[in-house]
Amino acid sequence: YSPPYLAMSGDVPMGTSNKPKNEHDGSDRICAVINGGSDGARDAIDEVKISSNSSSNSNCEDVTIGTNNSKSMDVLEAIVLNAYTDMQASNIPQHFDPGSKAPVLPVSVGGVNIMDSISVMTPSSVTICEPEVPVKDFESYQESSAPDIATLRRTVNDCIKEGNDELAIDVISPSLIQNNSLSISFDVALFCLTALWVLALRSDENKKKIILEGETLNGIIEVMRINCDIHMPVEIQKKACGLLWALSMDPKDRIHVAQSGGWNMILKAMKKYIEDISLQLSALGALKVLTSTSRSKVEMDTKKILAVVSSVMQRHAGNATTQCEGCVIIVNVATIDESQFVRAVSEKEISAIVNGILMNPEARDVHETACFTLMQLASSSANVNLIRSNDTSRVALELVFQSNPKEVNNILILLRRLNFDKDNENSNRGR
Repeated sequence: YSPPYLAMSGDVPMGTSNKPKNEHDGSDRICAVINGGSDGARDAIDEVKISSNSSSNSNCEDVTIGTNNSKSMDVLEAIVLNAYTDMQASNIPQHFDPGSKAPVLPVSVGGVNIMDSISVMTPSSVTICEPEVPVKDFESYQESSAPDIATLRRTVNDCIKEGNDELAIDVISPSLIQNNSLSISFDVALFCLTALWVLALRSDENKKKIILEGETLNGIIEVMRINCDIHMPVEIQKKACGLLWALSMDPKDRIHVAQSGGWNMILKAMKKYIEDISLQLSALGALKVLTSTSRSKVEMDTKKILAVVSSVMQRHAGNATTQCEGCVIIVNVATIDESQFVRAVSEKEISAIVNGILMNPEARDVHETACFTLMQLASSSANVNLIRSNDTSRVALELVFQSNPKEVNNILILLRRLNFDKDNENSNRGR
């Protein structure tokens, strides 16, 4: 087979090999062979056992973006890279001058280009986790003494204590809808949204009932619309965004939330309350979930999403979570799932990503997620031109390399996609 051959049991081999697909033996076994490499490198990565990587937290979902990004392949890639760096250690700079050109490191073993054949490292930021109701909000929901919700609260709490969640939802839904049609009460709206969020977290069956039965989902969207049209406390939008996030955890349910216009109401809330960081984090979390599935993405205006998300990233450039969530949303929206092609974004999105790196010089999670996002976007020549023309993109990548010298993998691939390494070679020849 043509080198290199890297294969995981059950997968079609990568590289140029025509080796037929193996039968999966269920052992979570990864084999790696580098033809043409040194014996030491081959021995170092000849065979690796990887234990099952299933999460004990059932409320989290591992999301794969792009190709060859499974956790198993990440482990394999790290092993290959370690073997490569051991052989080329003398060529890897220990310190990097931020005023110099981006680093050029050798990326071949035995004449074979490793970086063209291994997967990229997927940052932990792409993992989707179910949002919990904030403790203080839950306590307020339980203890509220507002006269217009006293009976409603008592009835709902009794249903929940008796394990009759369906009846609790049936009680809440008409109360929310009626409240929307009348002179809207802040206390009733807040209680209904919080109670539905609590119920959604209790079971997937409750989520589906809220989404698919009656007018409950439409009632949630309507209270968000009313809140954007009139002046009401931001807490309503925070609860609604958190609730839509929780309702979208099942990939099959995301299309229903998207079709209801939930994504658009989230964007309106983000624009109206752009200074409120807690609202932005809840909204970004919901958008990250909704944009992670192709069927739900087709229901949304991707350009509008990119514009609002990049504005929020710029406004809260120093907040690491905002940067990570924003980057994942950008790459979700830009990736055309079935083909894995990447659509062009605008200069605004590139600037937001690069600025996020510079504004968080010590935040490793921001650096990893931003580099991953830029690398995915750099699959498009239009995006490559935007990244290269950005005045601070090279400085940002140099900062990442300085801060994470051992995490050279994604940086190397990105530099090569941007042809920054060729710029260095040409510059060195000019000297």
